[in-house]
Amino acid sequence: MSDHDQTPTSRRNPKRRGFPRRAASTEKPLSAREQRFVDEYLVDLKGEAAAIRAGYSPKTAKVQASQTLTRLNVQAAVEAGYKARQKRTQITGDATVRELNRLAHADIRQFYDEHGQLKPIHELPDDLAACISSIEVVKKNLTAGDGTLEYIYRIKLWNKPQALELLGRHQGIFREDQPSDAPDVPAFTLPPDTPGVRVH
Repeated sequence: MSDHDQTPTSRRNPKRRGFPRRAASTEKPLSAREQRFVDEYLVDLKGEAAAIRAGYSPKTAKVQASQTLTRLNVQAAVEAGYKARQKRTQITGDATVRELNRLAHADIRQFYDEHGQLKPIHELPDDLAACISSIEVVKKNLTAGDGTLEYIYRIKLWNKPQALELLGRHQGIFREDQPSDAPDVPAFTLPPDTPGVRVH
């Protein structure tokens, strides 16, 4: 048998040895479908919906979105899209958290002056004005004999509990898997003769 005949099969077919493929790169240009997906994903950050709008089948959109978002070039394009939008709008994550903090910690007492009168809207500081969802003005005593006209102001603030929840999630307060400082205790630490304890 010649040396040629003794050549291992794996040398003749290196793919069977599991040789690594060419490393993924952030520099690889996006396909038209990938670019459409990135554009749609940046709208609402919903992968499945973005995949459907990008032309994928609704039946496979969830899987396609998950796979597409693992590609390095797509991740780089999404990150670049974030930064470009922040530059255009001047809205950053810090700005969003500051706005939530306004809503979460609004104090109704600050809407009134030292005499208990509601402050005019133009005198409210920005932090308070940003908390107002709507203002309703109701006229009262239109037919009163004294001719006095009164105004009732109904101020509705944005959802404070929701703002607190969102802010708490950002801070990691509402994690379901809260870390515990207590050490793990073995199940059979107590001796068998401990009163009130039965070991089976």
